[in-house]
Amino acid sequence: MKISEEVRSIAHNLFYYYLDKENGPDTICMDAEYMKANRAIRELGISNITYDKGIITITLSRPGIFIGAKGSNIDSFSAYLKTKMSFTEIKIIEDRLPDYLYLYCSWLDDDDWEEV
Repeated sequence: MKISEEVRSIAHNLFYYYLDKENGPDTICMDAEYMKANRAIRELGISNITYDKGIITITLSRPGIFIGAKGSNIDSFSAYLKTKMSFTEIKIIEDRLPDYLYLYCSWLDDDDWEEV
């Protein structure tokens, strides 16, 4: 699967956004700082990034961390990204585990569960 230049640029800028967020802009970063930024991005659980007609869609398993308190993180990321490229909006989609992958325990009645 070929990755478009726009998606590559978004992923690249997402990494540098987290690198600058942890260390401040224009800082010379060492391996530890790169590892912190990489860990922060892995915690988001990003599974897909698409770019179509100015709309960026990011699919991730932990959208609350990416959005931040009162939308502060997504707003600062949008401002950071607008300095790097042009887009109209960012859509966030939660990547949920399908219901059929959860453990199905229909053989247990409500009485079988112990209260802790």
